[in-house]
Amino acid sequence: MLVGWNVGYGPSVRERDWISIDVQPGSSFAVFNAGEGVSSDGRAFAAPLSSLSDPAERIAWRPVFDERDKVRGATAGGQYLYARTYANAPRYRVLRYDLRRPGARPVEVVPQQTGVIEEFATAADGLYYVVRVASVSTLWRLTHSGARPLAVSLPSVGAVGVLDAQPALDGAVFSLVGWTYPSHVFETHTLATKDAGLQPSSRPAPGADRVAEETTCKSHDDVLVPMSIIHRKGLIKDGSHPAIESGYGGYGIAEPA
Repeated sequence: MLVGWNVGYGPSVRERDWISIDVQPGSSFAVFNAGEGVSSDGRAFAAPLSSLSDPAERIAWRPVFDERDKVRGATAGGQYLYARTYANAPRYRVLRYDLRRPGARPVEVVPQQTGVIEEFATAADGLYYVVRVASVSTLWRLTHSGARPLAVSLPSVGAVGVLDAQPALDGAVFSLVGWTYPSHVFETHTLATKDAGLQPSSRPAPGADRVAEETTCKSHDDVLVPMSIIHRKGLIKDGSHPAIESGYGGYGIAEPA
C-alpha cells in the first residue's frame, strides 16, 4: 500500500506533512494521521481494516476531522477515535468520534478543565488522560461507556507522563516526577498504582533536604504565570540568597518538573 504526497490517490497529503497509520488490535478500522509538524492542527482519515488488502487507489479513506476542528493529538481505541481540541477551549477538551458512523458529530467526553488537558491514551478499560495545574498533574480514567471519570491514586505530588496504554489491555504505564521526588515508572489497573518494575527499586531522593513551593508571578502583560520555587529547608527568604531562574514558553509545552 502506497500513500503520501503527490501519489494521485488516497488521503489528502501535503508536501510538509508528517504522516502515520494507526492500526490497533481489536479495531476494525485503520486511522491515517497527517499534520504539518509539531505545531500544526491535525487531520485524520479512517478506512475499514479489511479494505487495506485492496489496491491502494481503491481504499475508501474518509475524513474524520481536519484543521478546522483544531485538533492537537488523537488516539484510537476499538471503534472510537479520541481527539484533543482547543476549539472553544484554550485548555483543551476531548471529543470522541465513532468510526462506525461516518459523518456523525463527535461527542464531548472530557470538557475543558481548570487545568490543561495534556497526554492521553486508550486502553481496554477506557481513556487515560492527564490534567495539569501549574506543575502538578492528576491522572484520570474515563470508561468507553462515558461514565464519570475517576482519578488514579498517585503516590506523590508531581508531573505525570503517560508512557503506554494498549487498546487490547486494561490499565496504563506512566511516569511520575516531582521537584523533590525522583522520576519513577508506575502502572495502574484498578485506579491504584504499583511499581512497574522497570527501574531500580531504591534510589536516593534528589531533594530530601529541599522544599518545593508552587506560586505565580506576574508577566509584563499582567498575566499570572505559574512558578515553582525550590529551596533548602529552613531557608529565610529575605532576598539575600542567590538564585537560578529558568523559564520556557513555546509550542504549548510546559516544564512541570
